[in-house]
Amino acid sequence: MNKLGASQAAIIANEVYAVRTNDIEKAIKLSRNGLGLQGDFKIAEHGGFHGVSGALVFRSKTGFGYVAEGQGKRQGEVLIAIRGTVPSIQDIATDLNIGVQIGPSGWPVHAGFNETFNSFKSDLKDYFRNKNPSHVHCVGHSLGGALATLTADFLTENKIAGVSLYTFGSPRTGVLGFSHQLTRKIKAENIYRVHHTADPVSMIPIFPFSHIPVSTSDISLAWPGGLVSPSAHSMEHYMSSVNNVNWDGLRSSSLSMENSDQIGKWLDSAASQNMLMYSAKFLWMLSKALSWLINKVAGVVIGTALVVTATLVDKLAWILKQGALASIEVAGYVESLMGKILQFLGKSISMVGKITISFIRWVLNLLFKTIQNFASLSLSVCLRH
Repeated sequence: MNKLGASQAAIIANEVYAVRTNDIEKAIKLSRNGLGLQGDFKIAEHGGFHGVSGALVFRSKTGFGYVAEGQGKRQGEVLIAIRGTVPSIQDIATDLNIGVQIGPSGWPVHAGFNETFNSFKSDLKDYFRNKNPSHVHCVGHSLGGALATLTADFLTENKIAGVSLYTFGSPRTGVLGFSHQLTRKIKAENIYRVHHTADPVSMIPIFPFSHIPVSTSDISLAWPGGLVSPSAHSMEHYMSSVNNVNWDGLRSSSLSMENSDQIGKWLDSAASQNMLMYSAKFLWMLSKALSWLINKVAGVVIGTALVVTATLVDKLAWILKQGALASIEVAGYVESLMGKILQFLGKSISMVGKITISFIRWVLNLLFKTIQNFASLSLSVCLRH
């Protein structure tokens, strides 16, 4: 199996947006690059599929992607391309529907993504019935990256074929257990997660959700200025970043972040004093620190049940408070984390007072709402289609 080239995967992720309001034949004609298929794939008969996005009364059914069949050197392979969010109430409602549901392999995943995936899952089942592909490539940007991840989970769970997964600016899709098992089944070397360091959509949702692969093999691309930026989510900018560079070249230039083993030292230190408000690296460290601290207090199994019976912030606040009561060391980490979050938000660390559940809840709400606002702005105004 030959992996898709980085530039080809980016073009496919970009051009699949054309299927939202067009049938496949028209989408191909409108595309500047023939949907990026480059003669390697042809659209399967009845290969386009529709999905439902939105929540409550804000729902709509639109084109979401297509299935294409390999030809020539890719004979026997299959490509599934899925579009991401467009500036619509329905798509944005899907992104913001941050509950949990049970995904294809039985692990908790993002509720909004799962509902949209389930709306076209039967189309995928129909296509693969009585077929035995040699390999399946799943491609998507933004929401499409999350849906491609769930598609990969469905394919491996049903033992349909080996899978390669290519995502650009994808949000986190499932909890840590979900990400671990899917990484194991696909293998990290078959997962190409590309994200700009400043892309806010790739930073949500925060704990207990986790990116795939669960390793350091993601492709983290620098963004000018270093601050969280809605523009960093644009697929046009991703295409520019990967243009004519192969995967090895992208990996070699990928930015490395501190290992989670260093998080405790970071919390103990004044290392964040020189970090700017809304710094992308600062936010990455905060996310790692929150996950590390929760796991330290409650154990890794917390990721499978955390948001089922209560709101995320309430649960996190309660867990952090219980940890602080149980251990002087943890109490110090919690106080430090609250101070660093306030610093990231541009507020004075002198606001850190008595570590109560209500105070922790207030600080976490400020952080989550700020990240969500950045992500919503990205989804509303920075997408090409």
